[in-house]
Amino acid sequence: MALHPETQRKAQMEIDQFVGKERLPTYEDRASLPYVEALYREFQRWRPVTPLGVLHTATDDDMYKGFYIPKGTLVIPNVWAIGRDEAIYQDPERFMPERFFNADGALNNDTVNYVFGFGLRYFMPTIAP
Repeated sequence: MALHPETQRKAQMEIDQFVGKERLPTYEDRASLPYVEALYREFQRWRPVTPLGVLHTATDDDMYKGFYIPKGTLVIPNVWAIGRDEAIYQDPERFMPERFFNADGALNNDTVNYVFGFGLRYFMPTIAP
């Protein structure tokens, strides 16, 4: 926020307007704070916590966009590059929460969920000694 104090001011104004100054925002307030949501999405896109994601292993032979991926291949998702795809994010190096709004001012459908990883999740129970 030190690099973009104007966005902090906008977010604080929205919080003060909807939540007030007597309490902190809660998860239930999230839908009523569209600028804060856009700011959150832009932080994730602009500076992802894990730029190369988490390693995965192909569990079966697969084809992706004409590329053969044999079973057992290590796959490293490039989250950084996805967030900088100019076909999706115009001027990707620029920090701009407004990119997550439609022309009518509503939030768009880009939830930037790719920053949380890809593929199946497996629960691996702890085995007691």
